[in-house]
Amino acid sequence: MTTVNRYILKSFLVNFITYFCITTFLLLLSYLYQIVNSLIVHKTDFIIATKLFLLLTPSAFSLTIPIALLISVLLTFSLLSETKELLTIQTMGIRKSFYTVNFLFLAMFLTVLLFYFNTIFVPKSYKSFKRTFINYVLLKPTIDFSNNLISIKNKKILYQKVEKQNNKVVLYKVCIYDLIKGSDIIQTIYAKNADVFSDVKGNIIFYLENGKIMIFAKTKPTQLTYLSFDKYKFIVYSDEINKIVTDTVNLRELTNKELLSEYKKTDIINYKKYILSEYFLRYSISMSLFVFTIIGIIVGTKIKKNAKPLSFIFSIVFILLYYFLLIGCISVVENSSLPPNFLIAAIIMQIPNIFSLVLAFLISFILT
Repeated sequence: MTTVNRYILKSFLVNFITYFCITTFLLLLSYLYQIVNSLIVHKTDFIIATKLFLLLTPSAFSLTIPIALLISVLLTFSLLSETKELLTIQTMGIRKSFYTVNFLFLAMFLTVLLFYFNTIFVPKSYKSFKRTFINYVLLKPTIDFSNNLISIKNKKILYQKVEKQNNKVVLYKVCIYDLIKGSDIIQTIYAKNADVFSDVKGNIIFYLENGKIMIFAKTKPTQLTYLSFDKYKFIVYSDEINKIVTDTVNLRELTNKELLSEYKKTDIINYKKYILSEYFLRYSISMSLFVFTIIGIIVGTKIKKNAKPLSFIFSIVFILLYYFLLIGCISVVENSSLPPNFLIAAIIMQIPNIFSLVLAFLISFILT
């Protein structure tokens, strides 16, 4: 009996690893495009781009683990059924429950693991991704400092030397010519050096050190004002460089505990609904592991011929229906006139799992 269990589990693990790698690779291709785009457009360092890619990867696992599990369980049992190996096992006096219970225990273990993964690990990983993206991509000055003279609308910035340090730039022997908007005043700023970076609104900040400011008014050509400074802050605003960066809270980066805290703090009904949909979405996807395992066993053991093509067809049907229903349930929770109630949202978000199980039993009955 131990040999039978080992043989079936081995077949399952080979299938699971294979299709987990395939589905993860396909899903990560879209993420890879975003990272490559970041490398080209924002001139992101390769190390930072790699870190961003790795931080996005866990969110892909939340989807690919259930999909790979469904395909591998369905394929494992359908192939055993097609080759009559299940029939042989039964004639040996080994009950079906003996080798299927291992899969149920495995599914329960993976479901609990995915609960933690989806509710804590993935949000923290996404939060780290967002922080890294803002600090090293969006907040990195978007001005091209490869030339010694930069023109931005009514400003000209001249410098002798430039050094790049992580998410900021250091300029040496800087001269800024600034025609102040809405006035006839021209100011020229000289500084020994300047640290340059961006804030969360997309403004380019120059922290100038050891310099002078010369202020000249066109209407008073005979008057000049000189000011000396040790430190001076000069800003090129985002509307002048057509770049705005926002740092709003995304529900994806909040753990379920933080989502509950956010739910209690707000009085906005629609925002409460968005929180509930995100909160129970994670539980619904986690539960799909156990549901997909049962579906794979029920349908897989009923397939007698053409195991591989039928397994893939059934997998695609179940996956498409499941995620179609999931999107619909999210829309109902977020946009319907129903009040933001925990019990109601929990029931609605579990409809895809319940429907998938019912459909699996119907298909199993038809194939019998």
